[in-house]
Amino acid sequence: MVPQWKATHKLRIMSVVQEQVQQERDALEGLLKELRLEAEVKIISPLGEQHIYHGHGDSLHLGQATSGEWSKEMNELMRRYSSQARVIFTALPQPPSAEDDPRQFLSCMDELSKLLPPIVMVYGSSNVISTVL
Repeated sequence: MVPQWKATHKLRIMSVVQEQVQQERDALEGLLKELRLEAEVKIISPLGEQHIYHGHGDSLHLGQATSGEWSKEMNELMRRYSSQARVIFTALPQPPSAEDDPRQFLSCMDELSKLLPPIVMVYGSSNVISTVL
């Protein structure tokens, strides 16, 4: 990190998990060490709250009946933990298939990013991590 940024900026990595909190923390800290990045790791475990997370393989899917709820709840978590961030990077849920309504997807993405700092949503078909530079 550029020395002048190091004094004024902080990189935080946040992960929302329902279980295996320590394993997630260990995995993220190990990855940061391997990549030689200094960052604060925060694991958010909304157990006891009624947050909805739909996982499917390596990508997020918006459940048809709960996509609006998921977007609102994830927005609430990001506002709670990242409202002062300069920029937020997050996973982009899998876009809808051809038969799904794209307007619903865009509405959910609007809800997901409402009242947040600038947000970059990244979608990938698989996890790719390269430590060779």
